[in-house]
Amino acid sequence: MSSKIIMDRLGDSVCEDSRPTSSPEMQKFCNTPLKRKKEQLCKGKPGKDGLCWRHSPRQDDTFQPIGGKFRVTETMGELRKIAKEEGVRGYSRKNKMDLVRLIESATDRKFKRREVLTRKQLKAIARRRGITNFSRLKKDQLAEKVKQSIEEAADQIEIADKREAVGGIFGTVDIKPKTQLDVETFIRLSWGKIRSTISEGLVEKKGLKVEILLHVEMVRIIPATSENNYANPIFRSASRVILESSDLDEEIAQMEDKIKESMEAFNAKGSGWTFGHIEKLEIQLNEHKPLKGSSYIYHFLRSLLPKRQ
Repeated sequence: MSSKIIMDRLGDSVCEDSRPTSSPEMQKFCNTPLKRKKEQLCKGKPGKDGLCWRHSPRQDDTFQPIGGKFRVTETMGELRKIAKEEGVRGYSRKNKMDLVRLIESATDRKFKRREVLTRKQLKAIARRRGITNFSRLKKDQLAEKVKQSIEEAADQIEIADKREAVGGIFGTVDIKPKTQLDVETFIRLSWGKIRSTISEGLVEKKGLKVEILLHVEMVRIIPATSENNYANPIFRSASRVILESSDLDEEIAQMEDKIKESMEAFNAKGSGWTFGHIEKLEIQLNEHKPLKGSSYIYHFLRSLLPKRQ
């Protein structure tokens, strides 16, 4: 073998060994082309996927629900004055929410609650809704703009199916989106239809057992085959008993929070699932029948009496 061929083969092997490997263990930098600086690569520290935290694809946040805190409009001074007028005891050291619960449990008064969102949460909703030029808006202006955007989309949902049980209106009501919506917008748009559905049921019966189920489709890519894997999880609210005297907005808010908690728990697993689309929101209604006292104690005591001879 000539010396020229040997040198050529040695040169090829050196070139192959000197090429940068694509494995994250051997890669020192991210090496993603920068958008603002042409012909320059990112020098950030790579992660498990070989990309830095700036260029690594983030999890789809349209599935992550945004929930504010429900607060009453009355101040602490007004609440303490109400408690004093109603003759409620033990209210002086209560915080605001505990004081509200104490007054509602001790009297027939019910306070109206409204959801309060932070500026960061309002910005996240604005991005999902496709709102532009909101970065310099004040919190009140941003909240009004988000509210208008959601109200304009009110016709994007519909009651697709209403199945009645035997002998009454109680059964299942399905709400479906007409167009693709993120989870947060869909839940907010469905609030009014959920409220009206429960209110109609309370007209016929004094008590209802209500449960809300959110059906979605999730997608995950299988690395071995590069094929899509689909799943249809159902996120449930706890079944709640709603009476004529119940605060309907508070009850719906509690069920909504339960759905959001189960969605957050699903996201925390980190299984690689991303949000596909919303299938429907299902409202299940059943009549609430409180348990009645029976006479088993009477028969038990009677059995202890001595029998007549």
